[in-house]
Amino acid sequence: MALVDGRWAVTCGTEPLPAGVRCGAGPAGPVQDLPRSAELAALALRLTAEGTPEDPGPRVVHADDVTTVLALVRAAADEPPLPDVRALDAAAAAGPWVLTTLDAVATTGSQRDAARALHLHHSTLQDRLQHAEQLLGWDLRDPAGRLRLQLALHLRRAARAGGSRS
Repeated sequence: MALVDGRWAVTCGTEPLPAGVRCGAGPAGPVQDLPRSAELAALALRLTAEGTPEDPGPRVVHADDVTTVLALVRAAADEPPLPDVRALDAAAAAGPWVLTTLDAVATTGSQRDAARALHLHHSTLQDRLQHAEQLLGWDLRDPAGRLRLQLALHLRRAARAGGSRS
């Protein structure tokens, strides 16, 4: 696995991941597959976050769980920021609640689940979503809009991690 401080660790699939450390975990496999696993772990690390309001998201990302997203991160490497990523950055500047709200909407099964995760009344979440939609320029309440948000959040994390300006 790749750790945020630049270190590497090779663990057995049954060992717990390091507590409190951001890390990308590559797939388990035989020794000859370690280079490929390390490459995928480094890409997965770019999708991790601090888990704070300024940088919401997972501290640990398993490459096996995000294979399609990793392909997009590779494809976006060395490209200028995509419009949706720029829109997220601009929206984040509008208030401290924006990124945590968008992350909750993108990572929960429903808006009610997102409201619960944020400890908000569902009508407060609705108000925030309406404001966020105006800032972003797209609908967050339909499946295509949520997918667009999920991909933009992943690419924003990857770009902020360095090596990609997606």
